[in-house]
Amino acid sequence: MASARDAPAWKFHVFLSFRGEDTRNGFTDHLYAAFRGRGFAVFRDNEELERGEVIADALLKAIDESLCSVVVLSPRYASSRWCLDELLRILESRAKFGRNVLPIFYDVDPADVRHQRGTFSEAFAKHAERFGSDEIRMWRQALKVVADLYSWTSKDKRETELIEEIVAEVWEKLQPKLPSYDDELILNRDESLQLLCQKAFRGEKPEEAYLELSSSVVQYAGEVLVEKSLVTYDGLHLGMHDLLQEMCRNIVLQESPNDASKRSRLWSLKDIDQVLRNNNGTESIQAVVLNLPEPYEACWNPDAFSKMSNLRLLMILNKLQLPLGLKCLPSGLKVLVWKEYPLESLPVGAQLDELVELDMCHSQIEHLWGGKKFLENLKIINLRNCNNLHRTPDFTGIPNLENLDLEGCVNLVEVHASLGLLKKLSYVTFEDCKNLKILPRKLLMDSLKRLVLSGCSAVRKLPEFGESMKSLSVLALEETSIAELPVSVGHLTGLNNLLLEGCKNIVLLPNTFSNLKSLRRLNISGCSKISKLPDNLNENEALESLNASGTAIREVPSSIVLLKNLRLLLFRGCKGLTSNPWNSLLPFEKILRFNSHPTPKRLILPTFSGLSSLKKLDLSYCNLHDGSIPEDLGCLSSLVTLDLSGNNFVRLPDCISELLKLEKLLLKCCPSLESFPKLPPEIHYVNASDCGSMKPLSDPQQIWGHLASFAFDKLQDVNQFKTLLVSPGNEIPSSFFYQKHLNQVQDIEYVKENYIWADSTVSISMDLAQLRHRYHRSEWWGLLVCLVVEDVEPSPSQEYRIGWISKVPRFKNILQQLCHKMEQGLITGIPNHKYPHLLILYIPFYSARWFYDPDNFQLIFYCSSLKSKLVIKKCGWRTLCKEDAENWCRELSECNTNSSNQCVSNPRGGCLSPHFSSWRWISRLKVPQHCKTFLLAILCDRLPANERCTFCCLKGTVIHVLRDCTRATAIWVQMVPPEVCDQFFSTSLHDWMHRFLLKPWFPNRDYYADCLRFTVTTWLLWKDRNSSIVERNSPTDNDGLYSLIQSLVKEYAMLLHLKGEEGTSAANSLSQNSRLKLFIKLNVDGCCNGNPGNTGYGGLFRDVEGKWLGGFYGSLGLATNVKADLFSICQGLITAWDLGYRTVLVETDSLEAINLIKEANIEDCAYGGLLADIRSLMQRNWSLDLIHSFRQDNACAHILSELGAEQHEVYRFLAHPPQQLQLALVADALQVQLPCL
Repeated sequence: MASARDAPAWKFHVFLSFRGEDTRNGFTDHLYAAFRGRGFAVFRDNEELERGEVIADALLKAIDESLCSVVVLSPRYASSRWCLDELLRILESRAKFGRNVLPIFYDVDPADVRHQRGTFSEAFAKHAERFGSDEIRMWRQALKVVADLYSWTSKDKRETELIEEIVAEVWEKLQPKLPSYDDELILNRDESLQLLCQKAFRGEKPEEAYLELSSSVVQYAGEVLVEKSLVTYDGLHLGMHDLLQEMCRNIVLQESPNDASKRSRLWSLKDIDQVLRNNNGTESIQAVVLNLPEPYEACWNPDAFSKMSNLRLLMILNKLQLPLGLKCLPSGLKVLVWKEYPLESLPVGAQLDELVELDMCHSQIEHLWGGKKFLENLKIINLRNCNNLHRTPDFTGIPNLENLDLEGCVNLVEVHASLGLLKKLSYVTFEDCKNLKILPRKLLMDSLKRLVLSGCSAVRKLPEFGESMKSLSVLALEETSIAELPVSVGHLTGLNNLLLEGCKNIVLLPNTFSNLKSLRRLNISGCSKISKLPDNLNENEALESLNASGTAIREVPSSIVLLKNLRLLLFRGCKGLTSNPWNSLLPFEKILRFNSHPTPKRLILPTFSGLSSLKKLDLSYCNLHDGSIPEDLGCLSSLVTLDLSGNNFVRLPDCISELLKLEKLLLKCCPSLESFPKLPPEIHYVNASDCGSMKPLSDPQQIWGHLASFAFDKLQDVNQFKTLLVSPGNEIPSSFFYQKHLNQVQDIEYVKENYIWADSTVSISMDLAQLRHRYHRSEWWGLLVCLVVEDVEPSPSQEYRIGWISKVPRFKNILQQLCHKMEQGLITGIPNHKYPHLLILYIPFYSARWFYDPDNFQLIFYCSSLKSKLVIKKCGWRTLCKEDAENWCRELSECNTNSSNQCVSNPRGGCLSPHFSSWRWISRLKVPQHCKTFLLAILCDRLPANERCTFCCLKGTVIHVLRDCTRATAIWVQMVPPEVCDQFFSTSLHDWMHRFLLKPWFPNRDYYADCLRFTVTTWLLWKDRNSSIVERNSPTDNDGLYSLIQSLVKEYAMLLHLKGEEGTSAANSLSQNSRLKLFIKLNVDGCCNGNPGNTGYGGLFRDVEGKWLGGFYGSLGLATNVKADLFSICQGLITAWDLGYRTVLVETDSLEAINLIKEANIEDCAYGGLLADIRSLMQRNWSLDLIHSFRQDNACAHILSELGAEQHEVYRFLAHPPQQLQLALVADALQVQLPCL
């Protein structure tokens, strides 16, 4: 490929390619006028040539000399050979010289251009009669390429809006990149108008008649400078062209050609040195700017600035020595920028009353001034990296200071207390002030937005924060030595970012942490002493990012699932706490110790059901094992990245396949992992490197079973290539045909010619003509490449690079340079391999630039690393087309169908290809796999039908069983909105499925809830039908219908994981008559006559309406009150599990018991065994909350515990409430207290 340097000199800004018959006198003419009006040089051919005439050389030259080509693709564009040859030359110029190409689809569909349909198909049919196949092939590929570029479509916008947008885009692409200057130099409209008036009218204002004209002149002048590329302004920065700068300097030189002291601005070292050495300064000098290329010793007169009374800007930007010192500075200075200032302080007695900005970074200054200085205009102080600065000045006399930057002042020890009283200060940074120890005791800075103390390792205590500090949005405290956050941190109600990374002494977050309602990012990674998160973390409702990696957290609070905005959750390296078995509390525990094994450290995870916005979850190196991950992981509907590296899994749960948006799955360094989990449909990257127990991926069915999950059709727009799979292995799977076994380095010289260093290379060649013939009926997607790589000289913590270059033989036509060398890809971060690994890469079709269909194509893969040597041992590849992916999905779905429910299975027949898009959509539903298979069976007409319905004796078609039977209708009418009832009960089976499964039932309803209701209801209706056939039972009474509704509510609630009012609402939306509710309330209590003394425990189960479901009580004998409370909780959980309750709210009035369960160290606690049992029960696969209630609200459980102490029974279950409890139950249901007797 030729470089941009070899491109011919440009003559035109824009080349217009269009079909004259379609757009010459309409759209193209208007577009041409718009370009010309903006000042573009545009080439537009105005000659009409006969059809078939060869394109003129002048046009080819004009294309090469144009910076940008705008291609107007109209209906008859392809009918002109002239236009098609233009397009070929335009794409060649783009490839060779980097020219811009912008297509416009005018009255045509981009898909018609890409696939040559409609008028484009007709045009090529006529071309086939006149021209050769090679020309037609190149024209077709050129249209495909241009159809995939960034473009506009005329159907999307009005013509005027479209033209304005196109012209703006071309201007954006063609304008030069210019240097940027401080945006304070930009004059606003009023200032620009005032400047014009002073020069043109010798006054502050023009006459009224000239006011509008003057405003127009100011606006026009600014636009002209921008359009001429002399000035750029991006809203923040002003950029000036070198020519404009030179012109302005010449204007200044004309002020006094021979005497520099009488000029308004000085910038040359020669002039500045002459004026300041001889103390020749005058009132004329307003600005001195000196930018030295190297250090310089300036023997300036110490009083050199004394005569410059009008000096406003002093800027010295390099190291300058002042052997004679400096005695004064002008009092009128507004901006003082002196980098590497060589003196210890500012001149004594300097009165900088008008100073606005003071920038003296990297200076030798030890202190700015002594005592108080009254600088009311000073807004910015920058003393960054002043290593000799020991203390800050007194800020009392600087009330308007807005920005203070002291980053890197490593010897700064003390900050003056007056800093905390500055009401207008917005930004303060002390980053990396490693010796800073003394801060103001209290901060009362109302306007403070950002406070940075990162790297201040000597800071042990933070100031108190005032109640008015509601503007603070960033508090950065990384790597400090603080042991706690002040309680007053709760005053920072506007805080967005709290950064505590590496604060190794901090133990816990304060109780007032819940006041931070605006907190969006919390980083406590590396805080190794933090062992718990706040229980009420859900009150930080705006939290989006939580990084707790490397902490001592052993249990994630259940309240985290209520953080609806949480997008990032990282617990890397959190391994929890070691717990001992229950027998450690027994007297003979030491005798049995040799037989006991401590519970390994691991992180205890909550349910994930509420984290619908979570995009990244990192649970790496948390010592997790099989069963540690909650089964509701699939509820993370937005999850994109999941990192489970460094854990002890043998098998991963199947719920990973329900993560419908998961793109990246990391399983590195899992030594016990034996196989990949079932992968979700959107997966792009799986890395299982350094998994020693991983079974090699040699079985073709296993390979394609994994690859079928990858969304190849969504990877077509990537610019490079994707690593799909990284796994231990030493053999190329047999399904990769055209494979090669390599024993030597090839094409190393070619790689070196392209300035690429490589340890090893391998090349593969493809006969694309043969492949086109083989797959001529399918849509090509790309190339799958399988590499076996091994590090023969391993080095710790070493990253490798694997890349590729594509090339084809030289052509004899205009595509010669384009096809010789085209593009390279690159991946990094391949881990340190201790043994051979298998890499499967995917190269999209257009990433390899195969658009000209050469007969032979070659890819060269290379490996490189800095300290070790990575070698490609083997290589295999195969093409990938749409037909392959459909076959994989068909085989996979048929396998799932045969292995699921017998009632759904049917003799295999037909092809799933017509329903491929439906299956791809169904596979993304967040429902169990058996439900997905069932839905697919409906769409593919694989459900068997009976002659008669077992319930109503009508024809037993599938749609009748699922919807039209009176039994099914009785359920549907309770769920379907009245507005869509008519449509719901009148459509055919397939229309019914697509309308009410693939779309929300009503615009304002929750789509996921509707989808889940539809799926669960149809599945249970079909199961009910199958049961009636097998059991030859036809229940028609209300009890049978009620039993079905019970099952429906229960399964829906289990899948949705709802609680409280939301759960009740969901249940009522299914059935208002159901006696089964979505959660069970369990009240427990323990009592003790003396402490220790005779103890009892008790508990009861009720539904959300307070109705009795069951109870229990028992006696513990001689024990403590706390043990009785803990035992009541433990026995209540056991009973609830045995009764089949899976959504339970546990209430106890013992706050001490709750704290022990959540916080106690099992090793040090006297009730460690009991606590271990409770925690084990709470980790089971159910939805469970443990909360504190008041004593009067727990009266029923207390009565049962007293019964347990009196009866001396170890355990007794109560199906009916005892007489002693009935009055209390009524009072509790009515929410009144029993009178004290």
